[in-house]
Amino acid sequence: MCTPQLMYDIYQESIKNKVLIVVEVFPGNDTPYFIKSFGKENGTFIRLDATTRNADITTIDELELRGKRRYYDVCHEMTIREPEFLEIGDLLRVNLFRPTYKAETNTVEESRESALESDELPCKCTVNVPEIALKTYSALKENPRATSAELAEILGIALRTVKNHISILKKCGSIERVGSDKSGYWKITENGES
Repeated sequence: MCTPQLMYDIYQESIKNKVLIVVEVFPGNDTPYFIKSFGKENGTFIRLDATTRNADITTIDELELRGKRRYYDVCHEMTIREPEFLEIGDLLRVNLFRPTYKAETNTVEESRESALESDELPCKCTVNVPEIALKTYSALKENPRATSAELAEILGIALRTVKNHISILKKCGSIERVGSDKSGYWKITENGES
């Protein structure tokens, strides 16, 4: 017997004066399907080309996530550490890890230092300005009409983070908004003076 229960439909169809019995199996959300008597590790099979093979533990984990409409193939593509799967009672907990960026020529620290050298604020700000906020400042210098959402997409950071950076840069006196939110632009101020 297969576990979890499969959803299927059986019907007859006539093709060229022949009667066919059609069994249509519907994809479900409770993957992986496995033979109950063999257990999940030994009873889960996958189809590769013209052969049927036992699924390895990584494939079984992926099928469990796919059934919940979540994927972790991206981890391999982005060279992120694979998630940890923990069973807590009848719940499945997945620990995801942040990526570590490796520049081919520079380390992360060298990249930050070069960003700081090239994107210094025009004022001597007393507010603590995070290093990453300088990237937002640089992006605003290049495109003063950019919206917060556009900046978040360009920089690859959260919208809330961009809004925090803008707030810090405004307090610092490095930028000011001219005009409305929709049709206005960001003015880069000189020496922190409006």
